[in-house]
Amino acid sequence: MPDLTNLLEREAQRKGLLPHGEELTLQRAFTLIRDMPYKRATSRRPESIIEEWLGTCSGKHYLLAEVLREMGMAEVEPTI
Repeated sequence: MPDLTNLLEREAQRKGLLPHGEELTLQRAFTLIRDMPYKRATSRRPESIIEEWLGTCSGKHYLLAEVLREMGMAEVEPTI
């Protein structure tokens, strides 16, 4: 599994949604993922959701679960 947290941070910075040097907190990660446009990406893979910066409910859910797990929320389990 790639480092989704770093990928999310880099893409958010590239899009101007996260200033360089600002820490990617749990709250910020949640907000970034929540606010991604609702549209079907080519895949529900978390990497695709980040790279295309869009996703459906399930795709964003999978991404959020993986990012939260990477950030230390080990008890988070997808419910879908």
